Amino acid sequence: MRGIVVDRRGKAWPADSAELARKLGCRQIGDDVASYAVRERACIYVVQRANGARVALSLGRFTQKGLLGALLALDSIPARILLSAFDGGQWSHRMFSNLARFAEYAETVAEDEPLGRREPWLATPLQLEALSQPSLAKLEPLFQLWRASRGRMSEEVNSLLDQVGLRRRTTIARQLPRSKRLVFEGVGTGLTLMRPCEWLERIGRDLSDVPDRTYGTNSNRGYFEVARDGAPHLETVRAVLLTSAGATMRSSYDRLLLPWRRGGDLLVLGVSTLRDVHVSERRFANDARDVRQ
Repeated sequence: MRGIVVDRRGKAWPADSAELARKLGCRQIGDDVASYAVRERACIYVVQRANGARVALSLGRFTQKGLLGALLALDSIPARILLSAFDGGQWSHRMFSNLARFAEYAETVAEDEPLGRREPWLATPLQLEALSQPSLAKLEPLFQLWRASRGRMSEEVNSLLDQVGLRRRTTIARQLPRSKRLVFEGVGTGLTLMRPCEWLERIGRDLSDVPDRTYGTNSNRGYFEVARDGAPHLETVRAVLLTSAGATMRSSYDRLLLPWRRGGDLLVLGVSTLRDVHVSERRFANDARDVRQ
């Protein structure tokens, strides 16, 4: 497959372009130009294949415009991305299971700050086959149990959550009889949106009853879709939210949503594995001081 070189302004060039070679001051064309462009001119090299894509870049030197141009150069969304990163005279390699994870990482290792304001919620659906990947290994046994039991809830579910260490990151919603409403049936006290005691107070209350209503609306949409369709849903999420303590939290995680039956009740179990989290200072930390002044 022919590669694409994207310069620092975000303009894409065929890697075998003679014009590109002249602009870069490189006499040869082909793969040598691509390597030179990445190492010496902070360009990004993209090659798309049937089973994924390869991206080569120089850590801390490429621009956000260049990254955007590289993403736009992709003809389709690749199933996986192999990143080859040049840093300090050496190459390292890393595999990303989807485009969202690659873009999220690449934004943080660019030369400049991300373009524009980050959206408060970005969720990218994943194929269930992705559960076989090492990064999702803790979620895969729960899906296998759901499939083997045909979605019938039992105590084995709780035992498995304890075994894989995800009970504290699990939420269970119950659909009320003859209604589309979902209420908290069980909550994971390890979720940092609220304190453990605040989570326990939510039992029996609407799923939307959380401090950050925008985050709640976005997050709950998946629960309603799984309740409606009766099918599992796997996604990777990047969210910005406000905690009950008034702090702004940036969180990245993978989430599996599964529909279960317990007697006549329909339950939706959501369990997540955290990839990254950053909590800022409390937004109202200086209120008391401001009042005194």
